[in-house]
Parts: sequence; C-alpha cells; structure tokens
Amino acid sequence: MKFRIRTLPLRTERIAVVLSQDDAAELGLLPGDRVKVTFDGRSFVAEVEVTHELISSGEVGVCSFTAETCSLMEECVVNITPFARPKSVEYIRKKLDGAKYEREEIRDIIGSISSDILSEVEISAFILASEIVGMHNDEIQWMVEAMVEVGQKVVFEKGTVVDMHSIGGLPGNRFALIAVPTVAAAGLLIPKTASRAITSASGTADTMEVLANVNLSADEMKEITEKVGGRYSLERCYRYSSG
Repeated sequence: MKFRIRTLPLRTERIAVVLSQDDAAELGLLPGDRVKVTFDGRSFVAEVEVTHELISSGEVGVCSFTAETCSLMEECVVNITPFARPKSVEYIRKKLDGAKYEREEIRDIIGSISSDILSEVEISAFILASEIVGMHNDEIQWMVEAMVEVGQKVVFEKGTVVDMHSIGGLPGNRFALIAVPTVAAAGLLIPKTASRAITSASGTADTMEVLANVNLSADEMKEITEKVGGRYSLERCYRYSSG
C-alpha cells in the first residue's frame, strides 16, 4: 500500500512508523509488528505503532529521528508492506534455551542489528543470552568476524594502527585520555572510539566532548587520524572497524 509521509512532533531513538487503525487492520498489522518501507529505490525496516486520532487513512506518521535517519521528506510517498519476523529472533531464543550458535546464525543476528531490524527488546535478549548462557570461543570469534563484515571499514594506507580499551565502569578512570595522545606522539595511529556514560556519571566520550567534537563520520575520523596520529570518535557499534 502507498502512503503519504507526515512528520509528527515526536522524538524517539528508534526507527518506527505510525499508521491509522484502519490502515493497520487492512495490512493485518498490530503494534510492534515490522514493515518494510520503500521509496526512491531505497528501503528500511520499521516498527509499527497504531493510532486512532493522530494519523488519517492514507498517511504514515514518522518522528523526527526516523525522518532524519531515513531521509524522509514531508509529503513524499512510500510503499509499506508487512515484514516477517527475522530468523535471528529464533536464533536468540535458541541461545536462551542453552544451545550453541552456528556461524551463520551469529552472522544473521549481527546483520539484523546493524540493519536496525531487531527491536531494542530483542537486542536486549541477545545480550542477556550471551551473559547468562555464555558463548564459546568460536562463537565469540564468529561474532567479531560478523561485526567486521557488516561494519564500515576504515583502511589506513600507511602507518601502524593500534587500539586500547579500558575495562570500563570505573568512575574517574580517564586513562585513555592520557594514553591516546601519548601513543599518537610516538608515531602510531590510534583512531580511538569511545562510548558515552553507561555505568558512571561521565563516559570517556562525554569527557572528551568538553574539549573537541566526538561525533565524527568514518571519513572524518580517518582524515584527522592521518593528520595528527590519534582522534576520539563516539563509538558506533557494528558500524566501524579499522585496519
């Protein structure tokens, strides 16, 4: 079915669309189901929300986050079709039952996360299964290989590339802020990625942001690293790998 985009004054950090109750019923959709949105030769997968009042029949509502992330313009026309639950959800359930992943199952899960196909609840289940059930060494290797495979690779033509990470979660631990410029001054390339606060009041990226911008694209990170030897960038999981 074709729908006209309507931007709603909402802000969420997930890819979602809002349909009227009548349109959702016609497509056989319930809140939380997935749909594939296609326009201008591009497509993305989104979760569905259903409303009685905000959206009229023939319209699809998107929040500002979805509009910006997916480059949707007000009034443009998109095609929406139901999207089946991905197999990766069943693989996560399999791990929760105590089984071991196969290589292709791990690759499918990481690919689904990278493509924003899995919901936050499903990603949480993946993390929970990995923590409670545990992963064998080969499962961990397959996961890292899958992350590299789906990530946007940053390749440096010359120089030795190194990395360092602390164990995290230690308030006041800013070892990386000292180590990175020290390593860069020694002539090595260290395109450091860092996360925002998770278990402490301020993460490394939050602290560094006081001094410089950390929201960098892969190209910007490469350019600055090759110029000065090191650079902090906000970590985008499954998006970058360097070599």
